[in-house]
Amino acid sequence: TQQSVETASMAHVITHLTPGSECNPSKRRSVWAIYSWCRILDETVDSVEAAEAGSNVAAAKLTRIESQLKRIFSPSSSDDDAASPSASSEDAQTTLALADTIRTTPGMSAESFLDMIAGMRSDLSIDPDAEADVS
Repeated sequence: TQQSVETASMAHVITHLTPGSECNPSKRRSVWAIYSWCRILDETVDSVEAAEAGSNVAAAKLTRIESQLKRIFSPSSSDDDAASPSASSEDAQTTLALADTIRTTPGMSAESFLDMIAGMRSDLSIDPDAEADVS
C-alpha cells in the first residue's frame, strides 16, 4: 500500500532533515523515495556493516541495485520487476517507491541515478588509510 511505502521511506528520513517538507503529499512521497534510495546507496558503501563486509560485497550489492534500476527504467518493466528477492524488506519497499516515482514523474531518466551508483563505486576504490596519512 502507499502508506507502507511511505512508512518504509520515512525510516531512512527520520534521522535526517525531512526533504520536501514544503511539498504537496505526492511530491513529498517522491522526494522521500529518491532520498531513501540514495541513503541505501550510501549505506551500501559507507556503513559500518559495509566496511566489515568488504568492498567486494558492496560492489556486488551496487551491481544488483544497478540491475534493478535498469529494470525500472525498462519500458516493459512492472513493479514486480523492481524489487529483488534478495533485498531486505525495507530496501525492496524503497525500490518499489522509487519505481512508482520514476513511472509517475515525467522527464525522469536513468542517467542521474546511474551517476549516483558510479560515484559510490568510485568511493569503493578510495583507500581510507591512505586518506588518513595525509599530513
